[in-house]
Amino acid sequence: MRMATGQGGRRQRTALGLAAALALALALALALALTVSLALARGAGLSDASGSPGAAGKLMVGVWPSPARVGHDAVVEIADDGANAGTRVVECVTPPAGAGPRAGGGAGPGGAGDPVCSAVVLGAGGRASTRFQAKRLGEWSVSVIAGGERVTRPVEVVGGRLRMLATGDSEIQELDDMLGSELGRKGVGVTGEAHISTGISKPAMFDWVKHAAAQAVGLHPDITVVFIGANDGFPLPAASGQTSYCCGPAWVDAFAKRTESMMASYLRGGAGRVFWFTLPTPRNAAAQPVFRAINRAYAIAAGSFASGVELIDLVPVFTPGGRYRQEMTYDGRTVDVREPDGYHLSLGGDAIAASILIGRLQADGLVR
Repeated sequence: MRMATGQGGRRQRTALGLAAALALALALALALALTVSLALARGAGLSDASGSPGAAGKLMVGVWPSPARVGHDAVVEIADDGANAGTRVVECVTPPAGAGPRAGGGAGPGGAGDPVCSAVVLGAGGRASTRFQAKRLGEWSVSVIAGGERVTRPVEVVGGRLRMLATGDSEIQELDDMLGSELGRKGVGVTGEAHISTGISKPAMFDWVKHAAAQAVGLHPDITVVFIGANDGFPLPAASGQTSYCCGPAWVDAFAKRTESMMASYLRGGAGRVFWFTLPTPRNAAAQPVFRAINRAYAIAAGSFASGVELIDLVPVFTPGGRYRQEMTYDGRTVDVREPDGYHLSLGGDAIAASILIGRLQADGLVR
């Protein structure tokens, strides 16, 4: 499903052009060398040993997506704020009666419904992430044991597709179609929703903070992909109560706060995951400081979460060093990657962005 609203819009693309770009996306899907800034969470979706929202110094465990989907990986996030890097904990995954979680299917060791346990080494900050494939419908559970603490989380595994929301301004258009076409074959249903000419700093025209909350409640996306910002740079109220203008620290902070609110809505208390694109440098020199300020705000907002948000930095991909380029060599071929306006990605650029995102989902075990 795709929705596009707003004034103006990008040039019309032919079906032939879209098909050609889609073919390029598939051809490039395995060429995914990318510097990705990963910002993991504020404890979203984690529970402590009592099963209540996690508190400092407690062992916390979260499982995503919720509910998990049969045939897809479930991601287990472990946090122990009192532990050091290198600390070992025990993780046990228990399938429903009649199936085990080991590779290749079949019952786990010791019979149906018995747990399969393994040691997990915590990384920096006492955090770790693991995953298992849910091969059967029903009620699974994940337990983590650290010292004298044990946290058990139930994991409901249901049928159906993972739900993806691809949203933003006109920059998400065509990219959402490419994602829908490719990921539909991988068990992901994609809803594209573009609001043309809108911006995070233009709430009088369209309030993205409120709309993000409504999207999260109405669509319950497991994965949200956001590409927005080309229409931004408008004044915002600062923390002091005064009006802040782009692109000083007060404006960046105000823009980051609005972005952070959107990210929190899409995270849905840990039930969702967010992938947020930065803005490649535009050709217009006057707009470049605005784009840099927006990207700084995106990094600040993503960095406020301890898990669940990935900032996908397109600047080194399309405009390394902040230098605009119309064409680039990618996977051994020359690609025209920008629209004539010098702001939007072209179909070829969208295809590269789609392949990067799909590769990120595959690396995280979200799709195969």
